[in-house]
Amino acid sequence: MRSLISFFVLIICFSCKKEKQSIPVVENKKEVIEAADSTTLYKESQINKKDALTGNSPIHEFIVLTNRLELGRWKHDTIRAKKIYGLGKNSSKKPVFFKEKPFYELTFDETGISRFVKSKNFKDELEDFDVEVFENTVSIWSYFYRDDMDDNWIEDGIIEQWEFKTQTLAKIAHENIEKKGGTVFYFNTNPFFYTYKNYLFIFHTRAMAFSYDQKIIFEDFKNLLKE
Repeated sequence: MRSLISFFVLIICFSCKKEKQSIPVVENKKEVIEAADSTTLYKESQINKKDALTGNSPIHEFIVLTNRLELGRWKHDTIRAKKIYGLGKNSSKKPVFFKEKPFYELTFDETGISRFVKSKNFKDELEDFDVEVFENTVSIWSYFYRDDMDDNWIEDGIIEQWEFKTQTLAKIAHENIEKKGGTVFYFNTNPFFYTYKNYLFIFHTRAMAFSYDQKIIFEDFKNLLKE
């Protein structure tokens, strides 16, 4: 009986969430674009590149996307980034601010992909996975976001920018992770991958139910790159 009650509670929660998911990322796209590109949101004094590992940075469109998100229903959350996702496990590592938005520059060993690759439990599944292309990235930037609404069931996710030395390497990485993305690295979720120049962008969440809203963000980002 208790299991049956729990099942109906989950159904009700999911139904409520589906109604909420119909809310667009931004309500007035024109105003958001203008605001995201304004000098008010891009104060160079907030940039602290001394904390960066390589001196590289998130691309302009990635930063603009985070501004769009935070003008809508989303916000960054560095506390949950460490607590839930383990971003910047070293307590001395701090987020690097670009245009007032916090990003984490990660080493390959700090990524979720690395943890799976090094695990003996997934050796057979990753036998044909080209790990070297991921180990030799130029830089990896990660942005953590969560639902800004007062809700007990918090939606969240991560957007990662992997920079490679060439566009060809980025495409190779894309092909490799697309083969394994939904089955090994991002089990029971629906990640999204996109190659732009010599960058690979990965959008992923910790629950399948969050993937609906993440797809909206992903499509918005692709459109932004085409503008």
